[in-house]
Amino acid sequence: MMGDAPGREVTIDKPFHLGKFQVTQAQYTLIMGKNPSKHAGRMNPADSIDWAPATEFAKKASDKTKKTIRLPSEAEWEWACRAGTTTKCYWGDDMSKMSAYCWWHDNCGGKPNPVGRKTPNAFGLYDMMGNVWQWCSDGGPDAKTHPCRGATFGSKVPMFKSSTRMTIGDGANDRFGFRVAMDVE
Repeated sequence: MMGDAPGREVTIDKPFHLGKFQVTQAQYTLIMGKNPSKHAGRMNPADSIDWAPATEFAKKASDKTKKTIRLPSEAEWEWACRAGTTTKCYWGDDMSKMSAYCWWHDNCGGKPNPVGRKTPNAFGLYDMMGNVWQWCSDGGPDAKTHPCRGATFGSKVPMFKSSTRMTIGDGANDRFGFRVAMDVE
């Protein structure tokens, strides 16, 4: 189910860091010991990742680093994506500029592309939109569906808004990946 719900005020009650990039295939392989991605490339985002393996990656990364690493909540993700803006997208409302900021239907070559090659948002975060949908933590382990944010390499213009969200169950295809958050301790 896709949607763009009316805005509402939320409070983020503790500081966090968000990954500068979507988790790459090199990072995923290092932590998980395998790479299920359909579109191979060390610096490409890990793709074809369901919510459960994304959360497992975060847990294993936490164990390895002794830091609290997790998927971001939707509120954290959107706050970081907007980077202080109130416009449709973090680059503004002019959709003719989107190819400078994200990989999408018209410029991706039909696949995800290496992270960090487009202009970052004002917080220095790359690929907050496009490349792969990004799983969020909301819903918990027993939920039948989980939210993702950011649209994908195959998305077209109407999908690109900082507020766009989708909920989906298991069975992720090559359009699903993630980035991680880390609690500030």
